Parts: sequence; C-alpha cells; structure tokens
Amino acid sequence: MLARMLAGHRTFLENVYSLMRFLEAEVTKHAWTLVKPGGYGVTRNGKASGLATFRDWAISQAGIAFIRADRADVAEGITTTQIPAEGLEVLVFQVRWLDKAPGEPVVWHAHLVVEPEGSTKPRKWEDYQTMVFSRLEPEGRPGEEGAGNIRSGRVPLSGTAIVFTGRFQEVPVTAIQTEEDVISQLIEPALVD
Repeated sequence: MLARMLAGHRTFLENVYSLMRFLEAEVTKHAWTLVKPGGYGVTRNGKASGLATFRDWAISQAGIAFIRADRADVAEGITTTQIPAEGLEVLVFQVRWLDKAPGEPVVWHAHLVVEPEGSTKPRKWEDYQTMVFSRLEPEGRPGEEGAGNIRSGRVPLSGTAIVFTGRFQEVPVTAIQTEEDVISQLIEPALVD
C-alpha cells in the first residue's frame, strides 16, 4: 500500500511539473517572462534543489512566478528583476496541497504587488521569491468564487525588506483535466486581473 501511495505522490509531482511547463509556454505568449532565479530552478524549496528535484521538496506547495516582459533582465537563462520604489507586479501560479489546502489540492493564480519597505534599496525579486511563496496565505476564507485577498506580508533579507499584497483565485486540481481547462480556468482569468 505504501508503494502505491508513494507512486501516486510521484505521479502528482510529475503532473505539477507538466502543468508548470505548460503555464510557462502559454503565459509567456502574453508579454510576461518566467522568473528563473538560477537557471531552470524556478522554485526552490529552501534546500537548494530546483523544480525538477522531487526528493526533498517541501510537500505543501510548488509555484512559479512571471513578471512583465519589459521589467525582465535575462542573461544566460537567468532573470534579474529589480524591485522599483513604485512596486513590482508579479503573476504567480501555485499548486497547494496538504497544510496549504487541507480540503483538496488547488491551483492558485495570484497577482502580487511587491514593494520595498522603507528607503533601503531591496535586493532583486529572485532573492525573495521562495520566501514569499512560503508565506502566501489567504486573508480569510475564499469567497464563493474561490477568490480573495492574500494576507499582506513582509520578507526581511540582509538588512532590507519587501512587503507584498495581492489577490488570488483558486481552482481545484480535479477541475483541471485538459489544456483547455488550464487556459480557461487559470491563464485567461489571471491575465484579466
């Protein structure tokens, strides 16, 4: 029984990876750039392992972020995204399960506004992304549409800090069966927000 459960968990993570790659292909068609903190390690788990290394993932969420293409500096496959004083818009897709979504696994699409706190110049977005992802929580229970505000957060790092606010909408993983479902239930609503 344990072997079946572990095989199911691996299949789930492989499907999450496939979803992330499809999101990348489709969202980048709309003037957004995938954030790539260290090459293709798009989401890190705090243990210096990239997206494709499943063995030591934190088992409650996996996500990717996009920034407007005109804000992206890309060199050798790595993005470097400065956080301007007026703020940075970040589009997030996050698959949440276990303690992040106790009822059933869901996919969030979220719009964040990330701003520097105070007058110190923050580091680049890529340095904060993992910490922000781990702090994304709803402000309250999602409404009937599965949408709501994200609890405002603060992320300190090396004498600087950023603050983030935003909105999310969640879609049950079981409602996403086809590529068309991904487009109609995740991508199109995310690009309208």
